[in-house]
Amino acid sequence: MEFSPLQSARFAYAPKLPSILRGSIDKVTTVKGSAAEPAEDRDRLRAIFPRTYGLPTVTLAAGDNPASARP
Repeated sequence: MEFSPLQSARFAYAPKLPSILRGSIDKVTTVKGSAAEPAEDRDRLRAIFPRTYGLPTVTLAAGDNPASARP
């Protein structure tokens, strides 16, 4: 099977992995931030994303991951 130059380039692409995810997943935890509020179109976004609008931001940080504990 022959691939186009675009397909070949896409197959060769290796996304950059954030440094926080390069180690053991046992050493990554989540940190909840404050609720995100857009600068404009609040009502429209709330209607489009009713289940997620206004939820706090979540970031990854180095730390013990209690969800990865094995019994």
